[in-house]
Amino acid sequence: QCIVVGEGKPYLSVLAVLDPDEFKTFVRKNGISDDVESKEVEEKVIKEIAELLHDFPGYAQVHRAYLTLEPWTIEDGLMTTTLKLRRSELIKRFQPQIEKLYEGH
Repeated sequence: QCIVVGEGKPYLSVLAVLDPDEFKTFVRKNGISDDVESKEVEEKVIKEIAELLHDFPGYAQVHRAYLTLEPWTIEDGLMTTTLKLRRSELIKRFQPQIEKLYEGH
């Protein structure tokens, strides 16, 4: 699960839920901290995203990420009953984390 944010901001950022098992493998493979909120993890994830978006123009590149292992659910109001993400609810819920991604810019 992920959404890209950054409308009206100097760059794009992503809010993403990581699969716990895949995250453990990622940490082992990269020899990094298992703290999903660490700068080191964010940098490695951004690097992987950049590789996927290498053909996209500069303005479409993702520069920051807020990462979590806690899934977004229907029960917490972040998904619809048809499993679509509720973008406006996600942005409201994670506003402090989004603001932190743009601190100093």
